[in-house]
Amino acid sequence: MIDNWNDRIYVYERDAPGTFSVPAYYGRGASVSVTGAARWRIGRRFDLRVNLRAAGLFRAARPFTPTLNIQLQMGI
Repeated sequence: MIDNWNDRIYVYERDAPGTFSVPAYYGRGASVSVTGAARWRIGRRFDLRVNLRAAGLFRAARPFTPTLNIQLQMGI
């Protein structure tokens, strides 16, 4: 849906900590995202982190595309 292959736009999107994605947008659409994080200490030595990213992509003449990314981290 682009006139020229070189007209596409790449966007750096931050996902959960330590990860990212670089999708190509072709000038016809929009995206929206929400991120959140939580951390719990378990005893004196352990902690648990949860990172969440919910996103959606709106494109012309295509259905809405939702995504949900969850990352769990456990530290000592």
